[in-house]
Amino acid sequence: MKSIGVICLLFALFGAALAWNLEEPICLLPPAVVGPCNARIERWTYNNRRCVRFYYGGCDGNDNNFITEENCKSICESQG
Repeated sequence: MKSIGVICLLFALFGAALAWNLEEPICLLPPAVVGPCNARIERWTYNNRRCVRFYYGGCDGNDNNFITEENCKSICESQG
């Protein structure tokens, strides 16, 4: 019975590792997703190998959306 538990645990760990590796890196997500709201919040996005300013609407964006240029550069330029 213990071996079934160990096998289940191994399959769960394998599945989690596979899902983690398939996750798209933040910096490769579509850039400058404004969203449908109208807040006009200054943000930074990674596009064409550099960080660029855009205005985020405040909702329904994606994770390629950084509060500062420095944060964008520190995360995305290292992935480059």
